[in-house]
Amino acid sequence: MQNGVVCLTLVIRKDCNQLLSWSDANGQSGLDNVLKLVAKLLQNEDESGGLVIGDLIIHLLRRAGESVLPVLPELLQAMVGRMTSAKTATFLQVCMVALSNYSTLSLMN
Repeated sequence: MQNGVVCLTLVIRKDCNQLLSWSDANGQSGLDNVLKLVAKLLQNEDESGGLVIGDLIIHLLRRAGESVLPVLPELLQAMVGRMTSAKTATFLQVCMVALSNYSTLSLMN
């Protein structure tokens, strides 16, 4: 799973517009599919993938811009909720970095 998240992060970093314009056979957008994956990973009790999910979230917030705005409250709520149950300092730190990145980006806009 971690390798897939790393690969998806690279797609977001290099060509986020392609991801935003893509949709699957069911009509779900690429962004919707990424957000489902993020939600699934945040709900997972195994925190070993914390570093890769944080990187994915940071680059998604940076690159997707206004496309993320409709789901941003739910994403932030899921991250904060997951932080309250984090078992490792590393996972907590990754969530904090992603949230602080969002704060910095929102201040710049």
